[in-house]
Amino acid sequence: AFDELTHFTARQFWYVWSRSRSVGTIAPYLRGTCNPEPGSWVASLLEWWIDPVSGFPIPERSGVIRYFIRDEDDSLLWGDTFDDPAFKGRRPISLTFIPAKLSDNRILTDKDPAYEDKLRSLPRAEREALLGGNWLSQESGVFDPSWFKERYIVLQDGSLQTMLKGEAVNIAPTELKRWAIIDTAGTSRERAEEDRGRDPSWSVMTIWDYARERNLLFLRSMMRIRAEYPELKERFSNHASLWNVRKVLIENAHFGPALAKEFKGPMIELIGPKISGMAENHRGAKLERAVASGCIQRAEDGLIRLPETNDPWIREYLNEHTAWKGRPTEPADAIDNTSYASWYAKKQQASQWGGPISTRR
Repeated sequence: AFDELTHFTARQFWYVWSRSRSVGTIAPYLRGTCNPEPGSWVASLLEWWIDPVSGFPIPERSGVIRYFIRDEDDSLLWGDTFDDPAFKGRRPISLTFIPAKLSDNRILTDKDPAYEDKLRSLPRAEREALLGGNWLSQESGVFDPSWFKERYIVLQDGSLQTMLKGEAVNIAPTELKRWAIIDTAGTSRERAEEDRGRDPSWSVMTIWDYARERNLLFLRSMMRIRAEYPELKERFSNHASLWNVRKVLIENAHFGPALAKEFKGPMIELIGPKISGMAENHRGAKLERAVASGCIQRAEDGLIRLPETNDPWIREYLNEHTAWKGRPTEPADAIDNTSYASWYAKKQQASQWGGPISTRR
C-alpha cells in the first residue's frame, strides 16, 4: 500500500508492483491513496477517470475496472475487458480509481471538525485540489494553458492549416523547414535519483516544422523515452528517418556528443547547454534557457502550434509545460526541447535578410 502515491516516483511504484507475487492462494494487489497533483504521473495514469475539462472525477466511472498492458514503446495500452483483442493474448493488469472527499472520512471529521476549516483557509489552487478533489487545479505556472489553444491540422497535400487572426490559413510544405531537437538524459544517474524519490529526467526528441515567413513553430512529434545509449540511439535514429528529418540539433550534454558522432543521415549540430543570454553560471539552467531562447514569449504570443489531436504524447507535452513552476528540480525535458527549438527559430528569423543559414556536421 502507498500512502500519498504522488510523493513516490513511477519507477518506485512499478518496481513494487513487479515484486508483488505469491505462491499462496491470495492474489497480491496494490492500493494507493493520494491527493490530486496536476501534471503528475499519477494524473496521467488516471486520466480516463478524470474529466479533462473540469478536472473532477467522472462519477459514473468511479470504481469501473479497466485493463492494460505495457506496449513496446513503453506506453500503456488500455482495454475495457480482460480479453480485449488489443492485448494480443497477453495477460493484462487491472486498475480502478475510486474518488473520495473529506466528507467520506467520518472518523477524521468527527475527531477533528476544524480540519475542514484549515483546508478552506488554503489558497484557491490548493483548496480546490485538497478539498474539492480537482485534478487540474494548480497555482499559476510559467506557461498558461491558453497559450496553446490554437492548433493545426494536416491536409492531404501535406500543408498545415491553422488559425491566424480568426481566419484559416494553409501553409504549404515548401514554406516549412523541418528539424529535430534531442535532449538526452544520463539514464543511470537519473534512475539512481529516482530511486531516492526524485522525479526522473527523460531523453526527449521533438520534430518541428518552422514557417519562417509567419514565424510559427509547429510541433509534429515527440518521443520521450528512458533507455540506455544503444536503444536510445536506435530509436531516435529511426524516428528521424520516419519523419525525413534533414537537420538534427543535439544538446551537448550526457549522451549528446556520442550520439552526434554516430547519428547517420541528417546534418548534425551540437547545441547548448548554454545559449546566448544565459548567465555565466546558469544555475537555474532550464528556466534561464527558456527565457533566453524566447520560448516563453513565443508561447505567450501563440507562435507555438500543436496538432489537433489528443494523443498521449500531446498530453505529456502539455502536462509538463502547464505544470512547470520553473524550479530546478522539476521535470522539464520537453520544455528544454521547446527552448532549443525557439532558439533555433530565432536564428532562422535573424538570417532572413542575410541569406541561408550555414550548417555543419
